[in-house]
Amino acid sequence: MECNDSNLRFVRDSNNILHDITQVSAYVKTPESNTQVLMKLETMLQLFETEMLSRLQLEEPTTPQLPTPPPAPKNRPRQPKPAPAPRSDTALNHKNDHVTHQIERGLIAKEKEYKVNEKTNQMMYQHEFEAPYKRGTGEIKLIISGLAEQAQEKITIALESMGDACRDTFVAITAMGIQKNSTSNMRNPFKVSVDQILDVCGKQRSNGSFNPDARAEVIKHIKTLSQMRIKFSMPTKRQVRQGRKWVWEDTEVVVEGPIITHNGTIGEYSRITGKELWEVQDISLGPWAEFIGGKIKTKLIPQQVLAYSPQNEPYHKKLGHYIHELFRNNARETKGVLPHGITMRALFEGASIEPPRNRGEFKTHIDKALKHLKQDGVIGDYWYMSKKNAPEAREIVEKRIGRWFDAYLDLFINFAPTKETLEHYKNIAKKEKEDLAEE
Repeated sequence: MECNDSNLRFVRDSNNILHDITQVSAYVKTPESNTQVLMKLETMLQLFETEMLSRLQLEEPTTPQLPTPPPAPKNRPRQPKPAPAPRSDTALNHKNDHVTHQIERGLIAKEKEYKVNEKTNQMMYQHEFEAPYKRGTGEIKLIISGLAEQAQEKITIALESMGDACRDTFVAITAMGIQKNSTSNMRNPFKVSVDQILDVCGKQRSNGSFNPDARAEVIKHIKTLSQMRIKFSMPTKRQVRQGRKWVWEDTEVVVEGPIITHNGTIGEYSRITGKELWEVQDISLGPWAEFIGGKIKTKLIPQQVLAYSPQNEPYHKKLGHYIHELFRNNARETKGVLPHGITMRALFEGASIEPPRNRGEFKTHIDKALKHLKQDGVIGDYWYMSKKNAPEAREIVEKRIGRWFDAYLDLFINFAPTKETLEHYKNIAKKEKEDLAEE
């Protein structure tokens, strides 16, 4: 503390106050009234305390006040990192032949196309189709039987799982089998989980996991596919060697057996607890996975086709599946492009699209679906063929005059694959030409 006039005065005043307090203390011993003495003493002490405090505040250096830090945020509970989704390709290899096509057609068939036998607890889908090479008519039967361990459950519940989503699960399982076993060993068992199927179908995870309802739906699909048997027959022809020559002879493709088999019990998915009762299992494809009388052919299906919503984008999905079948069938000769195009009527029939009564709204949805297929990279391009479509017909359709919808169904359209699809089929077309040359 520095020695200055102010401090000297403070010391002198303090001594005077202490001297007065001493006198008062001595005075207290006299017989005079104690109350007055105590009051005077209390006053002196207060003055002394006040003076001391003021002097200390003046002489002591002031410490700069630091800004008050903001209150620390409350600790949030640690958020689990989303588990990385298993990597899946943007396009799938799927079996491409008449047997597989007819199975898929049955999976998306309408409920009225299935006949129910309540006594045997079975359902049957039956369909006849034109055989290749103008060899007559083929037939497919899909028979769905109740499981022995769930005898009390009516087989009609399987109808709830049928449709475009069930077909996607079937395609995903087949593609996984091809990826893991190749086309030469397609009937070998391979491990499958529900989440793997959803990943292959391009479904989106939320916080690292799939929606319980999405998992439950896939389990229903697998259950239905495991309850299904196929009976397939189709007249066709094949090349056989007679001496030094190859000749064609009539034959028949016959397939009978389950669609898939598995090594465990298919349970249900608990939406309440989130517990997955259907764990990873070994699945085997049925005899339909083999191709009798030739090599197995595959087609490329973009993952986006499976990712489309069956409820909100049904035409995207149906057209995507069928157009890529057309790309594969024309890959060798015309690089995927249809040599003569296809009418809208034939396109809808091949894609299993039944136009509703509201024709105008239907065409709007089809136009939107075709536009999105191109934007999403499912197809490279599409166009209405001016050489085959009369200008008058196009005008009637555009203005929707009179019987415009009939004219719309007769319009010819064509499609071109993407560069990636074309590149994929380039090697396949070369290999098929080499195989034909060897024969």
